This record gives sequence, C-alpha cells and structure tokens, in this order.
Amino acid sequence: MLKKTVCLTLTAALLLLAGCAKNEPAGSEMKTLAEIRAEKENIVEIAKKYDNLDLSKTYFYVPDVDKIENFSILFGMPIEDKEKLLLETANWVIPGSSNENDILYFTYDAEYNFVYIPYSDCKNDPQRGELDGLFCRNDKLDVSINIGGSWILAANNAVDDLVSTSRGTPRYIDGQDPAEEYNHLAGDTADARVELQDGEMLVSDTVEILKSNFENSPLNIDELKLTPRKTGVYNVGKKYGVCTYFLQEYNGVLLDYHIYDKNIETGELEDEKKYVSISMAMVWKNQTDQLYGADIISEVKPSGDSFEEFVSLESFISMMSQKLTGGSRFAIDTVELLYEVDNILPDNYSELSFEEKALLHHTGRFCHPMWVAYISNSGITDAPQMCVTADAVTGEFNLYRSWTV
Repeated sequence: MLKKTVCLTLTAALLLLAGCAKNEPAGSEMKTLAEIRAEKENIVEIAKKYDNLDLSKTYFYVPDVDKIENFSILFGMPIEDKEKLLLETANWVIPGSSNENDILYFTYDAEYNFVYIPYSDCKNDPQRGELDGLFCRNDKLDVSINIGGSWILAANNAVDDLVSTSRGTPRYIDGQDPAEEYNHLAGDTADARVELQDGEMLVSDTVEILKSNFENSPLNIDELKLTPRKTGVYNVGKKYGVCTYFLQEYNGVLLDYHIYDKNIETGELEDEKKYVSISMAMVWKNQTDQLYGADIISEVKPSGDSFEEFVSLESFISMMSQKLTGGSRFAIDTVELLYEVDNILPDNYSELSFEEKALLHHTGRFCHPMWVAYISNSGITDAPQMCVTADAVTGEFNLYRSWTV
C-alpha cells in the first residue's frame, strides 16, 4: 500500500509537469482592467469551463485602477543615514531610549559566528557600510538593520520578560499559533475585544493604531501605503498581544506578499523573487512593541513604463488549467493581479558563485504587474503549497513551491 501511494503521488507530480517545456501556455487574451473586473464578477460562469480547478472559495483581487506602471524600490541609502535611521527608529519605539553609544556593528567570522564591533571603533571607517549589519541595543530594546539586504527589526525588550525568552533573542509574539485570527482581505471585521497588558481594546482599533504609528514613523515612505492583510491575537504572559501583517501598495495596487522557494519546472531555488510584508505587534495599548521586515528605502522611482491592457483573468485561469493536470482537482485559495517584486541584479549575476550571490548587497527591487494564484493544499508531496504565476503583460508562466504569510 505504501509503495502504491508513493507511486501515485510521483505520477501526479510528473503529470502536473507534463508539457512544461514552454513557459507560456497558449490562449492569452489582453483586456483592460475594467474588463478584467467584469470577468471577476462573472467568475461563476467562467469557472464552469475548468473541471480541474475548484474556484468556489477563491478570493479574487483586481485593483480598482485604470493602468499599472512599473517602478523600482531603491535601497541606496548612505551608511550615515542608516545609522541615523537606526537611532530614530529606536527612539520611535521607546522615546528617549537610545543614543549612538548603543550602536554595534556586526559581521561573521569564518564559521559564520557573529562578531560585534562597537560603533566607537568603526565610526570613522568609510568601509563600515560593507559589514553585514548594525544593532541599537540596550536594556530597553533591540533594533537591527541588515545592511546587505533591506530589512529592519525592532523589539521592546519588556515583551521578552512576559514570554520568558533569553536576553538578546527577542521572541516575536507571532512565533506561535494565534488564539484568534482575522483575514482582512476576506472581509473579517476584527470587532472583538482583546485584553492587552494594560487594558482592553477592539482588535480593529489596534490595527488602525499600528498603521497610524507606522505612517508617522521614520520608516514611512509616502508613495507606499499600508493595507492590513491579517491580524492574530497571541498569548503574551497572562494576557494577550496583537500582531498585524501589513501589505504595501503603490498607486492602488498591492505588492506581492507570497514567499517563493523553488521553481517546480526547473528545480532551481528562487533567490530573485521577493515578497513585501511588514508585521507589527502591540502588547501595551497605543504603542508599537515589535516590528519585523520594514524595508530601508531611499527612493521609490517610477520607470515611465505603464500598461492599460493585461492578460485576462480567464486567460490566466486557462493557463492554470492547462498546467495543473494529472487527474486532480486543485482548490485555488487566491487569484490576484499584484506587483511582482524582484531583486535588482548586477549584469554579471549569472556568473557569480553561490557564495558571492549570498554576500551580494542588492540595490533594490523592481516591481512589475503579475498574476499569482496560491494553492495551500496541492496534494503534491514535493510542493504541498504552490504559487502559479504569469507575467500580466507577456504571459510568461511559472510554477513555484511556495507559501504565504
């Protein structure tokens, strides 16, 4: 029985990938966004044509705009500005908590152990921006920036005391199963009350406060707006905390929030595609106690390329139906027209070794319209969670092992 089950699973995977030599299945029809929104309203009739796809519970997202333009997110901030941002962020989390004496740079030794360098030892070194990152760390909080990438992390150390974690390794409260969870994109109102450490609040009010706090923080970029995706209520000590995952949007279009692991067709690990999601947690009323994943952005730069017609919704669904074969019926969780987010790569990227790619300091992200469908339970052993994508302009099609925040 075991052998039979394994063989069936492998056969299904092989059939799934049958005919994958082409990246672009036939039948791409171009439509305006208004026409695509009309397709979304007629999705019940469209779904009847595709027996191998279950679209009955699918969430569809098509932005309410007339055109979508390419743009770039750039990270080219001088190291002096990153040091300033680090301190400003620390004092945004806990006002008056930090000064430059709390700054530490870090790098790695030959065995990838952390090596810490006090700011006083390297502040006059013009090459310090080539190190791996920097901390602002004291008894009240930890804030860190990854120089080679883009992200910033911030944690109020008082939260550690409530969840009994060791000093220096702040535990983000969403590293556990939520007691309650609300999906904002699906329309959950989050109107329940939650008992934080210093009093009760509506969950929906905590979301709005976290959003407002960020918009008034040193990290905010005016061109990118926050949209709440989901909120979890978590056990923190004897009471609770709230953590919200926020997506970002540019000119009314969401940026991709799915996490890509491996291209199923080529077997290659995916190290170019990125996702955008910022998590923020409130443990005490009216303040942000934890933050993870905010980009350190120096500039948002339009490319000048804009599009008014895209691969139609039905064309994308037809592409999926052609690829997802093997006798299975795939339940599609979401179908969304989003901004794809890719690393901006140097011209010689393909010639670099794995180690050189790992140490590469990316200069930013390039964003381009893309269809993406998420499947949370594919039934395929090697890719239990999948994303199906198509370039919304060219129709280039890919299958990824993936998951979502």
